Amino acid sequence: MIRKCLQIREDFELYKRLLEKDKFIEERAIDLVDNGATWRRQNASINHDSHEDMFFGVDKQKFGNKYGLKIFIKILFDEPVFYFDSDGPAHFNYDKVNGLSGSSIGTPHFNFYDSEGIKQARRTEFIEENISRLQNDINFGMEYFCKEAHINTNSHVPRIREGLQLGIFANEIDDIHRGVDFLDEI
Repeated sequence: MIRKCLQIREDFELYKRLLEKDKFIEERAIDLVDNGATWRRQNASINHDSHEDMFFGVDKQKFGNKYGLKIFIKILFDEPVFYFDSDGPAHFNYDKVNGLSGSSIGTPHFNFYDSEGIKQARRTEFIEENISRLQNDINFGMEYFCKEAHINTNSHVPRIREGLQLGIFANEIDDIHRGVDFLDEI
């Protein structure tokens, strides 16, 4: 099935410019929350120097390693406009001359839209060399996704966390019990 986005086709230069520009996620950690029986999800704002509303989304299976890292640009599409799939079905890229190509793009891969607004997939050399680690380590995937998507290029890449830490400050990356003296005696 060919996925198209007419708004991206009409505003392809805007789409391309927004994906290529430097972007920033302020959170040092993104804590996933349950969303139904099988997935954990979370969103985070993406800061950039334009007025278009953009945000980051992450989905991760509760019982498995499959995850997706996504960029949404609401002015262009309600669905992700650029995303990384760690696992799942292969993607058949559309060829304007021959229809669907005979070759499929296996996971992991990036999904994006071309100048015709047609969803395509691509694998890089880095993906080919790191398939297993990208499929099994969401934070390794997050670092690579941020590099490809120009997010936090000169700063800390947010960590994805599946479970909240015990304590008052769930968003604290460092030891939340630092400075607390625990008694060894009963």
